Amino acid sequence: MGRMPSWDDPDTVAFFRDRPPDHRLVALVESGALPCGARVLDLGCAGGRNADYLTALDVDVLAVDASAAMVAATRARLVPLLGAAEAERRVRHDRVDGLADLPHAAFDLVLALGVLQHAGSEAAFDAAIATVARVLRPGGAVLVAHFAPSSRPGGRELTPVSGTAHTFVGWGGSDDAAPMVLHEPDGLDAAFAAHGLVPAQPTQRVERRTGPDDRGTASEPHPAWGVRATVNAHYRRAAD
Repeated sequence: MGRMPSWDDPDTVAFFRDRPPDHRLVALVESGALPCGARVLDLGCAGGRNADYLTALDVDVLAVDASAAMVAATRARLVPLLGAAEAERRVRHDRVDGLADLPHAAFDLVLALGVLQHAGSEAAFDAAIATVARVLRPGGAVLVAHFAPSSRPGGRELTPVSGTAHTFVGWGGSDDAAPMVLHEPDGLDAAFAAHGLVPAQPTQRVERRTGPDDRGTASEPHPAWGVRATVNAHYRRAAD
């Protein structure tokens, strides 16, 4: 398997843009769990599938992504709903470590779907969780999707980084690829619990066969295919 495509690659942007909203987010909304006038922080908004869904429901969303192309795609989706100026304000080109200006306890829900694993180091990963906890109001929730170290992209086991507990390389088919901070369910629960975020429901590990492009679209065996293990979690900040 070759290296993972750039997040700014047009095909990658289109792939994430055209996906439906996350099914766990939809279930949460349809359950009535989001309060009236809810504010949502969408970390790693990608092509805007969740930001678009929530904005259409009149939810106040701040979407953030480190990819300029993903930001542009998300803004384009929100323009028909909000207008150009408001879409630009609501979609921010930034990283999680650049959000120190966000106010404390400002959001009812944070989406962290496939983003925190790219923190780059375990210290940065812990700092990202601290940011999530800081911006959540008491009783607020966070939905997390996080790759597990037992994943085998392209049928190849990931390589632990020496001297670390949870950092691995090899996702893009080469140990020269950017390191990723990966956890199994118990480890992810512990990392969030250290910042006062506890499971609102049991954390689950889901496996999916992946194809040569590592996008989980394959349904038939192939020598180059592997397994993507994803940890799905729903945490809540304790009410003060």
